[in-house]
Amino acid sequence: TGWGSGKAFPDTKWNDYDVLKEFDYAKEHGDLGFIFWASRSDGGDGLRYDNFWNWAARAARRRKLPTVINAMQNETALILNRYRDQTMMKMPQFCGGSQWVANQIVGGEGRLSWCATTGEAADLAEVQKIVKEYAAQENVIEYMEPRCEPHHGDFDVFLEYGPVADKSYRQYLQQKYKTLDVVSRRWFGEAGRIASWEDVRVPEIASFLGWGPDAVDLTGPWRVGFVLSQDPKRHSPADRKALADKEAVIHPAPTEWYQVAFDDSHWPTIVAPGTDRPMILPRRAAVYRQVVQVDKDWRSKHSQVWLYVWDLNNGFNQWVDAWVNGQKVGHDMITHPNSHWAAFDVSKAMKDGQNLFALYLPNGYLAYRVYLSPHPPAIYPRMSEGDNARWVDFIDWRSWTRVETIRKGMEMIRRADPDRSIICAAPDWFFGGIKQLCQEYGGRFHNTGYMGVFFAEYLPMLMRSADLPFSLEPDSPAPDLANFKNKMGMYLIEGVNAIHYYIHVGSILWKDDIRQEFEKDLPILKALGKTHVPKAQTAIMLSDRVNNLTFFPWGNKDFNTNLSTGYFYWKLSDYVGDEFPMDAVTDLDFGSSIVDDYRVIVDHNTAIMDQSLVDQIEAWVRKGGIFVTFVQTGRHLPEKADAWPISKLTGYRVTGMDPYEPNGLVKHWRKLKFAPGQDVFVENQWDANALSANGLNLQKQDDQCRDLMLWEDGSVAVGMRPLGKGCVFHVGAKFANNKTWWGNPV
Repeated sequence: TGWGSGKAFPDTKWNDYDVLKEFDYAKEHGDLGFIFWASRSDGGDGLRYDNFWNWAARAARRRKLPTVINAMQNETALILNRYRDQTMMKMPQFCGGSQWVANQIVGGEGRLSWCATTGEAADLAEVQKIVKEYAAQENVIEYMEPRCEPHHGDFDVFLEYGPVADKSYRQYLQQKYKTLDVVSRRWFGEAGRIASWEDVRVPEIASFLGWGPDAVDLTGPWRVGFVLSQDPKRHSPADRKALADKEAVIHPAPTEWYQVAFDDSHWPTIVAPGTDRPMILPRRAAVYRQVVQVDKDWRSKHSQVWLYVWDLNNGFNQWVDAWVNGQKVGHDMITHPNSHWAAFDVSKAMKDGQNLFALYLPNGYLAYRVYLSPHPPAIYPRMSEGDNARWVDFIDWRSWTRVETIRKGMEMIRRADPDRSIICAAPDWFFGGIKQLCQEYGGRFHNTGYMGVFFAEYLPMLMRSADLPFSLEPDSPAPDLANFKNKMGMYLIEGVNAIHYYIHVGSILWKDDIRQEFEKDLPILKALGKTHVPKAQTAIMLSDRVNNLTFFPWGNKDFNTNLSTGYFYWKLSDYVGDEFPMDAVTDLDFGSSIVDDYRVIVDHNTAIMDQSLVDQIEAWVRKGGIFVTFVQTGRHLPEKADAWPISKLTGYRVTGMDPYEPNGLVKHWRKLKFAPGQDVFVENQWDANALSANGLNLQKQDDQCRDLMLWEDGSVAVGMRPLGKGCVFHVGAKFANNKTWWGNPV
């Protein structure tokens, strides 16, 4: 079952079509299975949508075909109306929802908060009725966890706010820190600064970047002039004709649009941000203009002023421009897939009294706050230690809400069915905690699309370390045979144990060439789940916590503070996987028996570590493990930049670091040489002419440490420290830029 069969296959003739032949086909070709979306109807209490497909479930059951039930929380209007106080409340002035920015689909109507309590229980109770019904059927093999995908984009940080979120936030902090004085000292450096728990509220994202009582809110009526893009697919027929006739204004907008003297009275007006009107605007480049009266006293108090623009536009290498009083003050690039924001120094361009602010926005909307502030932007973890601590607690709480809500869904299923597997869809942003849930409740990871678009194996690698299987689905049906072969080719080499090609049976059966290829591939496809990739002796270490702490809104703003973390940026398995097969572990796996299965664990730039994690890694090393740092492992404490807690483990102090250009490229490369007497690296296996890299300067602090590689100035590039029965390698030499597929340009 699925969506869009009529749209995808408009020529299908239904008059004489025997639908039951699809089930006969599945039986004849080796008991192929079916997946059904099981959710409730908005029509009334107890009504469900399974009247659309329960005939198919019966057909599968009669033929004893395996069936998966995607038991979904679709949060009907009945639930949302009954528990309005437990629905998501967006941060002030944010326009969007759980799926997209400034879009009315899953944006305007809201959904149950990740912090919901009785509302969540009531919703799960309805879903459990579905699970109980199908638990009695022998051919049902598993269920999807009801919340399905817990993350759809960086913009979901704007989606939990207000009373229900505040209550959850307090609960989390009380559970973690016990007393209010501990929280007060973390955030403000002294006890007693927070009067009561009721004063603790979920912080606004903007509060970490200049927003506060001394900021000037620029929410108001903006004149909007739309610019015609050069992409004809994005225009109405009239627009396309204008482009063809070369009568249209082509991006970028004319310079006069930004000038004070320009007459914009014929432009439409929209109040933004803070309303939902951007949801219905055309997704076209636009110039926003607004004249603002800036208070003279406020201006006299602040010699330095920054304009913060949280437009949240998205795109590939497009630009947001800011002008003040006809003077260009900034030009900031959007780095996909980040939702854009920028801070522009407008100190010299502003004047007392009226000021014209003009913005060029590639997607034509403002989706969050725009304001003037006397505070310059500071990037985590280079904020104050108190603000760093506030940010850490906010991000850790967000992860906790997702994991705890998913736990409730898995517990609900287990009460109804103690045995069958549970699918945890799209765990990517919270994989550490969700992996622990899978181990506890008998679940597994499930990819919802991208593994058929580009090669990615880290989710199966994480499941292998837990001795659990892994499944996936396509992002969409293959449009042709070549795409189908490409998808299947990747699935067969990514460590997959099951393929849920559920979009619609017709995407395979109704296209002769795809069906024939599918039948040819069946022998090897049936080996999935029966023949497994064996557990490796080497694993990479990944941390979703570090990714969440450093990605939005900080990612790509300062590469000299935060380099990206994780599998997609440092795919070591691509380079050494043939010789050293690899699994993956998380930072949360240390302290458990999972890491004891591995001889070597190589980090993937877990640049933020607290002392407890360093201690857990040390305990594992002393038992006989080999831990290898990579890039900037253990550079920051969560609350303090450049503390290098990893030095306690490695025995090396970091004395220097190669700088990065604003675009993330390394400024220069340095020559390497082998340390005298080292016997770890086989020198004749290295090309001496290509022995160059970038990275860290290290200095030995423990006499037991052994220098292995040196920079040309004699400082240490790679060192090793024996600890107990194991050892630690501090690898300061990095042979790639921020992304390994950029390669070494030397």
